[in-house]
Amino acid sequence: MEQPLPPTLSFVDPSAGRRPRVLVVDDHPVNRQALRIMLGGRVELHEAVNGAEGLEAARTWNFDAILMDLHMPVMNGPDAIRAIRDLEAGGSAHASIALMVPATVDGLDHLAQDCGADLYLARPLGEDAVLRVIDAAAPGRLGESGLSALGAAA
Repeated sequence: MEQPLPPTLSFVDPSAGRRPRVLVVDDHPVNRQALRIMLGGRVELHEAVNGAEGLEAARTWNFDAILMDLHMPVMNGPDAIRAIRDLEAGGSAHASIALMVPATVDGLDHLAQDCGADLYLARPLGEDAVLRVIDAAAPGRLGESGLSALGAAA
């Protein structure tokens, strides 16, 4: 007589099925509004108006991706990114961070790398570039509406 197999344990990914959680940190309301429109309902979007607010949000939530402005009052982007990386070193979940910079800034690779950003996005931001950052941070979770914007290359 066959014995039933013991139950197996399985890991359930808490992020499975949810939209990517994205934080936009930018002091200019027009820039935040442009990203809000660009991303539509494809992500769970959170916003902060300076690096200090962004850091507080990172303490509260686990973000898949963070889009961080370079120059802001109170706390600038590079300082906020360093502080977020310190949180992660203390056990917080890792977020993919893109530093948003004016296209005219020299040494972007070094600037992003020195502060701990994963990459940089030069302004003006294109929808395709932003969606690729989010898709890389949360593979397969943008859904059809997000992936269709990436076109055949996705």
